[in-house]
Amino acid sequence: MAWVHANDNTPYDGPTHILAGTTYTGATRTPDTRRLLFIADADVKEVKVRARTKKGHYVADDPNTPENEAWVEKKPKKAAKGKKNGSK
Repeated sequence: MAWVHANDNTPYDGPTHILAGTTYTGATRTPDTRRLLFIADADVKEVKVRARTKKGHYVADDPNTPENEAWVEKKPKKAAKGKKNGSK
C-alpha cells in the first residue's frame, strides 16, 4: 500500500491500525505512533507470480530461451469497494 506520514510526506511501509477513522503507524496506539495518509496514485511495485495457462496449470520454463517463461510480473489487484448497507 502507499502510505505516507501526514506531517512530512515520508513514505511508510509497515503495520498500521485505524482509530476513529484515522490510520496510524504501528499495530497499536502508542505515544510514538504517527498519523498516515493514503496515496492512491503512488507507484505500485509489480509482483512476480507463477505463469498459468488458460486451464490454470503452471507454465514450464523453456531452457532453450534466455527469458524465464515460468514467472511473469503483474500489478497487485486493487481492493474492491464494499457496498454500503442501506436501511430497508
